[in-house]
Amino acid sequence: VTELPRQGTFCDTTIKQPGAVLVLNAAEDPQWADKPYVKGPPCTRFYLGFPLRVKDGQPVGTLCALDAKPRGEVTDAQLEMMLDLARIAETELELRNTLQTQALLLDREKELSRKNDFIRRVLGRYVTDDVADHVLSSPEELHIGGERREVTILMSDLRGFTPMSDKLGPENVVRILNHYLHFMVEIALKWGGTIDEIIGDALLIIFGAPVAMEDHARRAACCAIEMQQAMDGLNRLLQSEDLVPIHCGIGLNTGEVVVGNIGSEKRMKYSVVGSPVNLTARIEAFTIGGQILASKETCDQLGNEARIDGKLRVNMKGYSKPVCIYEIGGHQALVKGCYSPANRKVTLTLTVNLHFAIADSPIIYRDGNGGKWWNVIRTLE
Repeated sequence: VTELPRQGTFCDTTIKQPGAVLVLNAAEDPQWADKPYVKGPPCTRFYLGFPLRVKDGQPVGTLCALDAKPRGEVTDAQLEMMLDLARIAETELELRNTLQTQALLLDREKELSRKNDFIRRVLGRYVTDDVADHVLSSPEELHIGGERREVTILMSDLRGFTPMSDKLGPENVVRILNHYLHFMVEIALKWGGTIDEIIGDALLIIFGAPVAMEDHARRAACCAIEMQQAMDGLNRLLQSEDLVPIHCGIGLNTGEVVVGNIGSEKRMKYSVVGSPVNLTARIEAFTIGGQILASKETCDQLGNEARIDGKLRVNMKGYSKPVCIYEIGGHQALVKGCYSPANRKVTLTLTVNLHFAIADSPIIYRDGNGGKWWNVIRTLE
């Protein structure tokens, strides 16, 4: 195979032309007679070439026929055949380019998928998979702002953990919290909750955002029940490691809030704001260890599916009248529907002065580790 520089050759001329280039006898053609490849090897005499172009009109090569013998003529049929071959060659080149482009796109898609998986894994350590997917699938929504959405909010907190942590030492505190959060986070994700905050031993979980859910109240209630059911297994694990048992209280509330990206352009987070969040915190503050308390709004959505163990009227800061909250003891959606006996009792171990008389309740509402006695009235149902 002999290679020649393209400049000044038949093909160099052809690629610049709009149509075919035909040379019947190069030795007798003044344009070609003195060319080295005509005067010497390969002693070209006949040439017929067509330029090859891709869809955008860019010339990419030529299809040509050469011979060391001159020709007297070329028929129209021969020209048509060469033109057809040239179009076939252009189609093949276009197909090759398409396949190469597809292969390149597939490679880039795989690389993008690997990067997205990495980003999702990293984000997943700080936000839920739903929020990570929401960010990756809708990057145009990464702006400050939000929308109104009805959600159910779950707040949980370990009872008496702060004074306990002062005695345990930082290493043991971290071990307990890591075990506790491992159990609770898995349950929250199972029921589709979005973990908005983890502050020490406290959890704030949203049901109904960013992914809308018609049954957000049911999911939140079932999540809360499974969290309480998991505490027995968690405490057995803690005791096997010579750590102290722990108990959590959970508050639930349903209402319309604003959810979205809150913060600044440099630092933002997907979060929830509104008075229902504050009410959830106040409801959670009334719980003792192992208890779930919910607002009327949440219980209304649960209907007859939930087991309500009691109704409480409590005085809350910011509310001029007592607020009714309800103790949830189970839900029919769960195989193991109940997490505690209906008539759970807490023994009064010291004399206290209450602003309201507790005349009919076997439950004294007090922080499970010697904390504040709450101003509570329990009414008969």
